[in-house]
Amino acid sequence: MKISIKKKIEKKDIQNFLKIFEQSPKNIKNKNFIWKNTQLNQFLIYLKKEDVDVGMIRVIERKIFLSNKHYKVACLSSIGILPSFRGKGYSKILMNKTNLYLKNLTLKRIIQSYLY
Repeated sequence: MKISIKKKIEKKDIQNFLKIFEQSPKNIKNKNFIWKNTQLNQFLIYLKKEDVDVGMIRVIERKIFLSNKHYKVACLSSIGILPSFRGKGYSKILMNKTNLYLKNLTLKRIIQSYLY
């Protein structure tokens, strides 16, 4: 198992999102807006098994102000595994590899949201 990082979100990534979360293509207009928001500093982390993207996490980097200090944090969103790979421990592998990758970015905190 390995991870791949995608700094630029493309249409294919939104289609992968729809597969993972089993959403209908009619929702793609809203997803395009949210995912292609250029004001967000975001990227994707894919978990790969051989040549198959088994799962993904969307990471949004933010700066927050808390207790008179600024922190650089990662918000984890759109976390999911393809339906045919669920129940086999891949989400745990994806989360562990993501946490290791993010620690190397010297982020102070990791905020998780929208866990599917």
